[in-house]
Amino acid sequence: LKVHGLVGLKFRGILWYQGEFECWDEPYLRLYADSLQVFYQTYRELFASDEHFPMLCVLLYPFPCTDEGDCYIGYVNQNFVDAAKKDPDHFHFIPTNDLPPIWNFPVDHPIHPLHKYAVGKRLAVRAENAVYGGEGQKNPAVLDAWERDSHRLLLHFSVPGQPDALKDFGGIRIGEHVPVFSVQKQRPIGLYIAGASGTYVPANCEILSCDTVALSHPGINEPLHAVYAYSSMEEGCNLWAGQFPLGCFRTDDLSREPQKNRPLITVECKPWCNETRDAVWTCE
Repeated sequence: LKVHGLVGLKFRGILWYQGEFECWDEPYLRLYADSLQVFYQTYRELFASDEHFPMLCVLLYPFPCTDEGDCYIGYVNQNFVDAAKKDPDHFHFIPTNDLPPIWNFPVDHPIHPLHKYAVGKRLAVRAENAVYGGEGQKNPAVLDAWERDSHRLLLHFSVPGQPDALKDFGGIRIGEHVPVFSVQKQRPIGLYIAGASGTYVPANCEILSCDTVALSHPGINEPLHAVYAYSSMEEGCNLWAGQFPLGCFRTDDLSREPQKNRPLITVECKPWCNETRDAVWTCE
């Protein structure tokens, strides 16, 4: 009812800022992916001024949706990342996990932080590059491939639609923000690794090149999977790749290892595992 009154106007693209999670498990993940395409095509038919018409999607900000702290918001965000990987000319996404949680109320529902300036700036830069002829990076980097190498996982990244972007705009690095109470060299936040047990623990990360990192953990001799920026309670993720923060990812994707009744990815918040952390979401 609110949008229909705009029918007849034409636009260069659409910015999408969703406020709630709508993915509870793998079937919902696939349903949301299909719904996102229908949503985009509907707006494209009604409002597109030309064939380009990109959709710029802001990833949902971390928020403890349930008492278990599962990764529901990560499942929503994965759809935006996957859409950009499959169709980089029409889908773009904006990471938010690295932004500080700033609100002006102590107890009200905080799923919408007030820190909108950084989000707006990122949308503007992305629109400049994706719509108005800018020559910068058009999307954050995403997980492109991965492999097991003895006791490590090697992860390879690329920018959808711009294969040489990480060489041109700067490779993978830890963000510039250093927590006030850090007592060691800053470490990556938001990277987790799991072995056969399926229990994810904070991963040690070695940046090997502009587009490759190695993950390991002294207690996991045969790592199987990794996730990044996936927990609904994980704010402060600090890996960058080129001009933007790294996109969230999971290695146990359905296309590579299809399974039925796959359990939800769960990343427990254990701030004591990383002494560089000065804040973390917790459940009551």
